[in-house]
Amino acid sequence: MKELKSLLAGLAFLFTASTANAIVITNAFMTDAEPSSCDPARLRVVNTYYENKKQACFFVSFDDSFIGDTYKTKWYHEGMLYIDGDTDTVNSTNLECMSRTMKIFGTETMNMPGQWQVEFYYNNELLLQWSFEIKERCAARTALSEDSGSLNALRTFRDQVLNKTRFGQKAVDLFYEYSPALAKAMDDSPALKAGVRTLLKTCATVIQRLN
Repeated sequence: MKELKSLLAGLAFLFTASTANAIVITNAFMTDAEPSSCDPARLRVVNTYYENKKQACFFVSFDDSFIGDTYKTKWYHEGMLYIDGDTDTVNSTNLECMSRTMKIFGTETMNMPGQWQVEFYYNNELLLQWSFEIKERCAARTALSEDSGSLNALRTFRDQVLNKTRFGQKAVDLFYEYSPALAKAMDDSPALKAGVRTLLKTCATVIQRLN
């Protein structure tokens, strides 16, 4: 037992000590809004994104940084490198945090659902990996199928009206939060799918007439 404890202690030391290039990470998470400072307390942790999200943001805070140190992020989709981020250099004392964003909405990323991963490198040493997911399953798309006219009307209303107000953004977030479950329920209930289709087509028609 004593030998086992000594071995575990030795492994823990190696893990925490790492190399001379390593820093101590004090906080790291994914969020859908970029932190404005090193105090991310007001930001919610997000590991699942949908095609309407503007960006995926990776935040990391750390200590023991030195002028001249370098850091960067790499973004992977389904195990394949998607973004090889630029390398930044610490140019002031007491650098405490950094954040990097990957745009989703309006880019090809919104059409690339699946598992994603971001890696954080410091002085060319991989210190942290963080996994997240982008989902494409949308209840509106499931219900309306090939009705591109109604889908486009709803998307335009989402982007040009709802996303421009705080209340509207919360409504959109709420819809996308429950959208996968609703889409799955429609798979199991043709009647529910027909009802949702009628409701959405009616909304789309009203939006088109107002425009």
